[in-house]
Amino acid sequence: MIFEHSSKYKKTLLFIFLFILAGGVFVFLQKPNSNEANKIPEVVEKKSDNLWQRYNKDGLSFQYPEKLTTQYIFVHEWPPVVEITTETYYCKITPQEVSGVSEITSQRMVDDRIYCVNVKHEGAAGSVYSSYIYTTARNNELVKISFTLRYPNCNNYYGEQNMICSSEREAFDMDAIVDRIVQTIPSI
Repeated sequence: MIFEHSSKYKKTLLFIFLFILAGGVFVFLQKPNSNEANKIPEVVEKKSDNLWQRYNKDGLSFQYPEKLTTQYIFVHEWPPVVEITTETYYCKITPQEVSGVSEITSQRMVDDRIYCVNVKHEGAAGSVYSSYIYTTARNNELVKISFTLRYPNCNNYYGEQNMICSSEREAFDMDAIVDRIVQTIPSI
């Protein structure tokens, strides 16, 4: 009886109801199937150790973090590509007088291991993409690990977010992550 004289309200309520129903159906259809969401490529095994996974393919095996635990540093080309060769270790360091170039090679000591680190920086729309190649000698082998990370410009953020972004960037230790990856590679 309430809606007898107010067909305008009846149509409005029916429209709102159908809109909410359509939105619910859309959200339900967008939710991934739990079986599909948990599928992992055959070359990767889930590990419970701090979100690390194991890569196994063509006789190559190593562990790597599924994702970084950073808020303002993102993986772009990941998982890392690992290559093991029998080449001789050589690191051509970029001289300090040209250290402002977009590609820099340096030698770093991580724990007791020496790494040659090549980094290429490319800027794009508020972020810098840094492509890394870490190389180290190990048991008469040369191990190369390559990947790309995306660093947003911290000046794109204001106040506390800017400070957190900058602090995170200063504290971030990719060397330690790469060293842990290298330590998980079995000797040939």
